[in-house]
Amino acid sequence: MGFAPETQANKSANYVDIDSPFLSSTFKVWIVGLIFFMVFMHLFALITFPGKSIISDKFILGLALLLIGYLWTQELRDRYRLQQMNQTLLEAQHKLEEAEIDTITSLILMEEAKDPYVHGHSGRVAKFSVAMAEALNYSHDTKETIRRAALLHDMGKLIISDEVLLKPDHTDKP
Repeated sequence: MGFAPETQANKSANYVDIDSPFLSSTFKVWIVGLIFFMVFMHLFALITFPGKSIISDKFILGLALLLIGYLWTQELRDRYRLQQMNQTLLEAQHKLEEAEIDTITSLILMEEAKDPYVHGHSGRVAKFSVAMAEALNYSHDTKETIRRAALLHDMGKLIISDEVLLKPDHTDKP
């Protein structure tokens, strides 16, 4: 099970299965602990029984290097998988942002279709609002939020009946 449904058509080149075998940090800590235990026991044996070699130094060093090499390659694999997952998430976020923009555009078109008098009004309000935000040196994210809010500022008109919205007289008269 991953980020997307399990169909081949929905899998991108960067698709990463989150159930792929990552080594847990607990397992890695146990491996490091085993290395330290082996080295400690070897040093303890050398001090306790001087002149006697129970296990050769080369074997202990080779085993320690093998385990360290194994941990290192697993860390590199895990890092690569996490980078792929991050890239996949960034692509999904970008697609969601595009879908949000498409939804906003559709809502604006619905609003403008209901009241042709305001054609382009939301776009102009957004343009001027962003210009003011730029003059005030707002961050990019804040400017984007202001732009979206400006585009959507007349969305309430969608639920107002055409009789009220397109009434030729003033709306404050009965």
